[in-house]
Amino acid sequence: MNIEERFMKVILPIIQDKNSVSLDQEFKDININSIIYIKLIVTIEEEFEFEFDEEMLVCKSNFCLRDILNYIQKKCRNKR
Repeated sequence: MNIEERFMKVILPIIQDKNSVSLDQEFKDININSIIYIKLIVTIEEEFEFEFDEEMLVCKSNFCLRDILNYIQKKCRNKR
């Protein structure tokens, strides 16, 4: 399973509006608030075995899932 597949597998149970989830949708468009964002962060950290940098811990409404996926891919590359 690649990183994107793992990412989708762990986030879909947390996201409330699962039917229309796209990687390029902004958080505000898929109802990701600060509480859901923290749940996503914790779940992603457990799945991918790294900790998010502090600047990524702030939920920004213009973030999209692709931003988080790109960040995960970068962190995973740097772990090697």
